[in-house]
Amino acid sequence: MTSTHCAEKTNADSRITDDIIETLKKNNDELNNDLIVLKKLVYMLNVELELRESASRNVIATAPLNLKFKNDYLTKLSTDLKLIHAKEIQTLKTRLKTLESLKCDLEIKLSTVTSERDHLLGFTSAMKTEARQINTKLKSMENELEMSKKNENDTRLQLMKSMSFIRELVSSQNLKTSPQKSFANADTSSYHSN
Repeated sequence: MTSTHCAEKTNADSRITDDIIETLKKNNDELNNDLIVLKKLVYMLNVELELRESASRNVIATAPLNLKFKNDYLTKLSTDLKLIHAKEIQTLKTRLKTLESLKCDLEIKLSTVTSERDHLLGFTSAMKTEARQINTKLKSMENELEMSKKNENDTRLQLMKSMSFIRELVSSQNLKTSPQKSFANADTSSYHSN
């Protein structure tokens, strides 16, 4: 696996992690908004109950002839409203507990995803550093290879010069001594074949 491929994979993982974090934040915001709405609803129900109780006290005071009928009606209405109010409060409390536990779960997930993202960012940074080091080593090795090729060419050139000098030396020796001429020809032909 190349360092570029690892970096791309890490970048893709980081984008996925960022998307998950954004989704969790949105869910958390929605839950907070629901909680605010529910608290406002409870407040409004309490205000309405108080208004109705206050209105029922006013009605009783203004109608002395139908006092018993109105009193029974208002008592029943008040009792009904209290039951409805109690049920609403219980429902809202249950919903609130659910939302609070969900919020805790989301905060834990957010923390986990954030730590994973931080880990991946660290890993990405380490991979980039390693990629730079590998590129530096690669350039160094390419320079060494270039120098080796140059040295090889210099060595070949030196060898060719040496061979040329040896041939000239052998030729000059052959001219001085005729009987050894055939031996020198055999040696130079073996150099040509190599």
